Amino acid sequence: MMRLVYHMLGVVNEIRIISNARIRKDCESEELCIERQKEAEKFLSEKVAAGLDQLLSNENLRLDLNTSRELFSLTGGGVRLNGEYVPVQAIKIDEALKAIPMPES
Repeated sequence: MMRLVYHMLGVVNEIRIISNARIRKDCESEELCIERQKEAEKFLSEKVAAGLDQLLSNENLRLDLNTSRELFSLTGGGVRLNGEYVPVQAIKIDEALKAIPMPES
């Protein structure tokens, strides 16, 4: 399960890199570039959080304790506590994506 989550984050990071490069190419000012990049990254984080929630909220999914802990640490949710699903936090996805280094352009 964690391999799948990390794979998803890797793919989204590649999309982030391409998106940011495209935004930079089409921007008229540095301020506009920064604003558009923040909007795009927020959108990506929210989409990933929603996708992970859809996957991880399945009541038939049984995760072991170590996987649950790792998921919660990475996403702020994605686990069941006392039978209730704790949703993934988009802000934690954003933090995880920003922890992945971007190549210098």
